[in-house]
Amino acid sequence: MGYLEDGTRPIKCSMNGKHLE
Repeated sequence: MGYLEDGTRPIKCSMNGKHLE
């Protein structure tokens, strides 16, 4: 899993592309 910047906070990005809070 990786982290992507979502506005002002980083979110977990699962391998299938779904964003988890």
